[in-house]
Amino acid sequence: MLTFLQERRGLIGFALLLLLLPAALITAFQQRWLVLFHMNDSQAMWPTIQTDDLVLAETITRRFFEPQSGQMIIFNSAGIEALEDIHGHDPPWLYVQRLVAKTGDSVHIARGELNVNGETWVPAVWDGQIKPGPFLPESQSKTIPEQCYFVIADHYRVAQDSRHWGWVPRENLVACVLWIFRASD
Repeated sequence: MLTFLQERRGLIGFALLLLLLPAALITAFQQRWLVLFHMNDSQAMWPTIQTDDLVLAETITRRFFEPQSGQMIIFNSAGIEALEDIHGHDPPWLYVQRLVAKTGDSVHIARGELNVNGETWVPAVWDGQIKPGPFLPESQSKTIPEQCYFVIADHYRVAQDSRHWGWVPRENLVACVLWIFRASD
């Protein structure tokens, strides 16, 4: 019997892999280890992402790399006091917004333009002047602290973002957006 198993150990290993791989993948998806599906329930990223669009995001990059400026990210509201005041503490709400600046970058708004490190940031969707908020008043520069991000909504004229409630801690980063499935398609 032992000889029989030794002769076929490669085949047995392959069979075990075929049996365990689906279970491992299902667990990875359920635990958000690989991807996250998020149903958008906000107008904050309009027209890029509309209400009821399904957002596919990957959760691997955040563990090893920094997201890039201009990239859409999904983060949770845990520890962001102004957001917790709106939605409560448990469970933290998920938000989709565009990363504009990272640790060490300087941001300020003057004459309707958002400047990052002295250069005008061009929004993905131009919707008129960018207005200051309570956290980032007109002509006041702020430097993003360690392990934090400054995000802005594509529908910045009506949505709240870092201009209103401040930094997003890196630990709140959940995923980076890969694909948007339109609800109307």
